[in-house]
Amino acid sequence: LIGGARVSGKVGTSDIGVLNMQTESLGTLHANNFTVARFKQELPNRSNLGAILVNRQGTGDLAPEDDYNRTFALDGKLGYGKSGQVAGIFAQSFTPGVNSKRHAFKIGTTYDVPSFSISANFTEVANFFNPEVGFLQRRQGPFRNTIGEPQPGGYRKPDGLVLFRLRPKNFMGIQELRPHVSYRGYWDFNDFQVSGFLHVDNHWEWKSGHEIHSGVNFTREGVFTEFEIFPGIKVPTGTYDNRELMLVFITNPGAWWSLESRWTMGGYFSGNRVSVGNTAKIRLGEALNTEVGWTRNDINLPQGDFITNLIRWRLSYSFTPRLFLQSLLQFNDRADLRSTNLRFGWLQSANTGLFVVYTETNGWDDADPRLPSDRQLTLKYSRLFDVLQ
Repeated sequence: LIGGARVSGKVGTSDIGVLNMQTESLGTLHANNFTVARFKQELPNRSNLGAILVNRQGTGDLAPEDDYNRTFALDGKLGYGKSGQVAGIFAQSFTPGVNSKRHAFKIGTTYDVPSFSISANFTEVANFFNPEVGFLQRRQGPFRNTIGEPQPGGYRKPDGLVLFRLRPKNFMGIQELRPHVSYRGYWDFNDFQVSGFLHVDNHWEWKSGHEIHSGVNFTREGVFTEFEIFPGIKVPTGTYDNRELMLVFITNPGAWWSLESRWTMGGYFSGNRVSVGNTAKIRLGEALNTEVGWTRNDINLPQGDFITNLIRWRLSYSFTPRLFLQSLLQFNDRADLRSTNLRFGWLQSANTGLFVVYTETNGWDDADPRLPSDRQLTLKYSRLFDVLQ
């Protein structure tokens, strides 16, 4: 990274931001220029209208002709009444050699009042929508195959939520009950359902701050290509319908210590899974926060059994309201990796100031050369000033 510049701010009821960065060539990799430009206009009644342009342009002698990727999007929200809102976004990417099926859009509505909430959305990502600068949370297949030819990778996704908030006057010391039902499903453009998730749950919250979540999930996973889920264990093609029980126990998070335990038990592809996640949190005054978590998955399939573990330790200490140190340590026995992230911050105003970040990822067995090793040290200083005054 050679350098870059960013300008952002508010002019009246408009938000404007522009960022440009330039990278250098490295070996056979050519240099690139990146630009992001964003505009949003605030409107009455929780409404707004915005646009964004994201561009990557190959630069330098090594860059081939017509090497670029651009994504343009329009988005907006329209409030109706005091509690309703309709929101939508339409985007399109531009990549050399791709001239069709390169759009994406989402439209949805929400209605939120103290006693209940309802939402419904529909998302479509076309087969060749390809935002290189950024990411997609999900893609059904690779955008390009091993020889660089475009491949289908889009989906259609409906999702929705109906949630009620009930506050009984005198029932077992309960503060609030939140029964709810949610659903999300993914289909490819051949009408093959890749996944489905129906969640039926109730949250029991006591006046003491303790909570219990008791739910049932109805899942569907469609596998159109056999894949290896664990070394030596493969999941065959097919459609797998399962049910699983989910229980969550949370002690009062406002206390100086708290515990959270999440249990999921039920079907998993053609077998069964028991997933347990436990987290302990400690807060000493306003300066020290720490938590230790452990997630264990015990999976039994006809093709074989395996267990995975993820252990994490998070620590945050504030010397002053503007001076802090944060750390995150993780160990993943599935990938046999350990990672460390240390972050020192000296805030000035509006989340600007000096930041020093050290990140290290390596294999648990340092003697094994096949395991990756990576160390990074990042120094960042930002200062906010008003160019119009």
